[in-house]
Amino acid sequence: MKIMKKRRLFLCLILTAWCLTGCQKTPDQQIVREKGKDSIAQYEQDTEQENGEDTAEEPVNQETGENELRKNLGVPERYESTITSADGNFEVVCSAQVDVPDVSSVNVYQVSQKPFDQTLVDTFTETFVGADSVYDIDRYAQSGEKELVISKVPTEMENQRFSGVFERDGQKFLLFLKTESAMPIVMEVQRIDENDPAGYSRHPYMWTNVNDTSKLPENTTKEMIEEMAGITADEAKKTADEKVAALGLEDMKAREQILNVRLDNGSDETEEVLDSGWKICYTREINGFPVTYDEELGGGYASMDDDVTVPWSYENLEIVVNKDGVQQVQCYNLYDVGECTVENVKLKPFSEIASIFEEMIQIQNANMREDGYLKKKMQIEKVTLGYARIYDPLSGDGQGLLVPVWDFYGREQNTTVWENETYEYETGLEYYSKMTINAIDGTIIKRSLGY
Repeated sequence: MKIMKKRRLFLCLILTAWCLTGCQKTPDQQIVREKGKDSIAQYEQDTEQENGEDTAEEPVNQETGENELRKNLGVPERYESTITSADGNFEVVCSAQVDVPDVSSVNVYQVSQKPFDQTLVDTFTETFVGADSVYDIDRYAQSGEKELVISKVPTEMENQRFSGVFERDGQKFLLFLKTESAMPIVMEVQRIDENDPAGYSRHPYMWTNVNDTSKLPENTTKEMIEEMAGITADEAKKTADEKVAALGLEDMKAREQILNVRLDNGSDETEEVLDSGWKICYTREINGFPVTYDEELGGGYASMDDDVTVPWSYENLEIVVNKDGVQQVQCYNLYDVGECTVENVKLKPFSEIASIFEEMIQIQNANMREDGYLKKKMQIEKVTLGYARIYDPLSGDGQGLLVPVWDFYGREQNTTVWENETYEYETGLEYYSKMTINAIDGTIIKRSLGY
C-alpha cells in the first residue's frame, strides 16, 4: 500500500501536537491541585470501609464470587454516559467495561529506582544472551571482524552506553545498555538484519502493534500476519514468562498479548512485512493489585523551558516472541518496591471518579480548535483500576509512590485542518490512557509527566 509523503508528514504533526498536550498548564481547579508531599500526607486509611454508598457491614460471602472492592466502591460492570459540548463539535460516548482487581483493599507503596549495577547487567545478559559471545559492534558491522568484548558496566553508569552483537541460530542480535537522566535503566535485545534500513543501529520501535485501524501493506491481512508469527499468543507468553522468571522478577505478570509486525519502508514508498510476532507486556503486581499497562513511558517536562525537573520514566518490560524465539526485549527503569506507606487506603467511590472524568475531559478539550481540530468524537471502551507510579520531579532522589488510579481508554474520530485541507482519521483502542485519575484524592495525573 503506497503512503503519500504529505499524509505521513501530516500524521507526524498530529502526533507531535498530541504529545505536546503534556506541556499544557493544568486547569486551576481543586480536583487538579498540586500532587506534592502535602497532598500525599492527606491519604487516609479506610478503617470503616466507607468508600461506597452500599457499604458492606459484614464480609462479602466468598461463595458468591462477588468482587468486594467493586461492591465497596459502587463500581458498575459497565460505565455508560454521553458528554457533548455546547456547540456539538466535541462528544464523548462512554460504553465501557470497568475492570476492578478482585481484592478487598489497596495499599500505597514506596518505590525507588533500582540500581543499575553489574548484578543487574549480568542477570539480564545471562537470561537473554546466555553463553553466546558478544562482539564489538563497530568492527563487526564494518568488516565482520569478531572481536570479543565483555559487557562490563560500572556501578555509576551515568550517561554511558554499551552496544554489542551476538549470534544465535543463524540470527544476529544487538545487545544495548544505557543510562541517562530520564531513563536510569535501558536494557535491550533486538534482532538485526543487514538489509534492513535499521542495519546495526539501535531501533527500539521497529516492532509495531497491529490493531483494527492499522494500515497494513497491500494484500496483507491481520490473519496472514498471525500465521506468519508461527506460534500462538499463549505459546509466545510461555516463552516470555520463562525469561521473566529467569530475571528474578517474581512480581511481574503478563498484562497484554499484542500482535506485532516489523515493516520495511522501501525507497519507493511501499511497505513490506519483514516479520511478525507477539509482544508480551508485563507490569508489576502486589498482593493481587496490578500496575496498569500503558504505553506512555513518562519522563516528560511540564514546559519547553523547564530546566529544574528531574525526569523519571516508568518501569517497562516487553518481549516480542515468534516461531524463531525471542526477537526483541525492552527492559526499562526497574523499581525497588519499598515499605507500605498507607495500608488499606481510602478510595473515592466510582460515582465521584466518573463525575471528575466527565468534567475534566471537557476542560482538557475546550481549546481543541486551537490545536487544529474541527470535530472530535471520543469513544471510551475500557476503564481500569490499577497502580501508577507518581513522583516529585523536583526532588531528584529517585523516590516515588505506587498509588491506585483510574484510567479511561478508547478510540477517537477526528476532523482536522492542515494547509487548508480537511482530514478525517480514526485512532484505535490504543494503550494510551485518555485520562488518569488518582483513585484516592481525585487529582488528575499526567502520565507523560509522572505526577
